[in-house]
Amino acid sequence: MNYYVKHVALPLFIGLLYYALLRPSSKFYLNLSPNAYAFPNDSLIYNAPDFLWAYAFTAALLYLWPFNKNAIIFLVMIAGLLHELSSVSLMDGTFSLLDIFLYGMGIIVAISLTRKHKSNNEKTNE
Repeated sequence: MNYYVKHVALPLFIGLLYYALLRPSSKFYLNLSPNAYAFPNDSLIYNAPDFLWAYAFTAALLYLWPFNKNAIIFLVMIAGLLHELSSVSLMDGTFSLLDIFLYGMGIIVAISLTRKHKSNNEKTNE
């Protein structure tokens, strides 16, 4: 599977499914899931999309600009922090330290898997 599909499009699609199927308070809720409140862990429903977004954004930027990892980490964390801070003042949302933690975890996982992907590609090209 193509790197971009696997590490960018798929996580974004899964995050969209979280909004569409599992989050009844979301504007994106399509009323497709009759058991929207039956999911076992609310933090997974409300925080996993943030991890997936940070992962996909980092993976996309690492793919486009692999030489500038520190700037990418800074950019993704600042975007995540601004989103969290704006949820308090500009949007109808809540500030969550867990979201900020998951932004960081998304970045770390994306860097690790991108490094592994590049290593595997180098081995197959030898």
